[in-house]
Amino acid sequence: MALTTMLDLDAAIFALFVLFATALPGVDAVGYGLLLTAGAVGHIFGSLLSASVSQRFGAGRIVLDSVFVLGIVYLGLSLFHAPLLLGTLLVLDGFNLGLSGVGKVSLRQAMVPPDLRGWVGLTVSWSPAPPHSAQCWAGWWGQPLGLRETFAVAGGLALVVARQFVGRINNGAVVRAGHQIRGPSRLS
Repeated sequence: MALTTMLDLDAAIFALFVLFATALPGVDAVGYGLLLTAGAVGHIFGSLLSASVSQRFGAGRIVLDSVFVLGIVYLGLSLFHAPLLLGTLLVLDGFNLGLSGVGKVSLRQAMVPPDLRGWVGLTVSWSPAPPHSAQCWAGWWGQPLGLRETFAVAGGLALVVARQFVGRINNGAVVRAGHQIRGPSRLS
């Protein structure tokens, strides 16, 4: 759940992105819209490929790898100034989030008993407190640290969190958790 939460915090960090991007030379309202469009295009392609990639590589690997990619994207955002490079990073971020969506849900379904699955899904999807409080935290970090530094800290944090789970979260762990909760699983 810590890994999937890390992916959900992407919305909190990207709450600062409008301030960051529009402060760059050459990024006006149209440029910002183009950056968001780049992320959306990546997300569409990631979503289209998510089922086949998740089936091929498994939910555990997809979720863990996506947190590593998220860390790289954040670090890239903290380092690069050129709008074209930012657009490329947003395509990667959107692709990553679209691709990992199926993996996150598959992982959660494997870890939650069937009779609680609907409640857990509802809580994760519709709870107003975590996303808003996470966005507040991102804003509080952005104020004293600076926007670029906040992306760097978030990138480092994502890489540290993902590194802590290497070897512990993998497809075998997902299958074992599913077996413990409800018997043999079809997830790999």
